[in-house]
Amino acid sequence: MADHDNIVRELQKISGDHGELLKVGLLKGYSGKEFNSAVSEFTVQYPDVTVEVTHGNHDALYALLRNGELDIVLNDQRRAFSDEYVNIVLDIR
Repeated sequence: MADHDNIVRELQKISGDHGELLKVGLLKGYSGKEFNSAVSEFTVQYPDVTVEVTHGNHDALYALLRNGELDIVLNDQRRAFSDEYVNIVLDIR
């Protein structure tokens, strides 16, 4: 549940003044309920914002983020965190 709340909170921050499209990168093969639930709640709260989801592997999503083609990426950590981004750990197992 905490992961769900963190995802919703981050989506709200990022989409704030960016317009009507929020571009989210999601690790290919991820099928967690938390993400779908967070996007559903977000779209109810912000009906004027379209959420576009791109699936890919770690390297592809990282490249899209670096190129400005994605606003947020939900990914596993394969690199050291960068000061260029806000890095949030959603789950530690």
